[in-house]
Amino acid sequence: MTSDNEQELDRLTRAFSQPGPAEEEFFARRRAAGLGVGIGADGQLVYASESARKLKRAERMSDDD
Repeated sequence: MTSDNEQELDRLTRAFSQPGPAEEEFFARRRAAGLGVGIGADGQLVYASESARKLKRAERMSDDD
């Protein structure tokens, strides 16, 4: 790889290493709509709406204490 190619690769890596405002907004809308997906501690898929329900349930249970 030439020095120019390495510099271009470094520039692109820096540019794409963090989400831009459009990506942040896109994923914020998905999370708000309950469309986000992640991996839980047990390695299973966890959906945002599922996590929100579990969190609300846990908060209600702690309020009862």
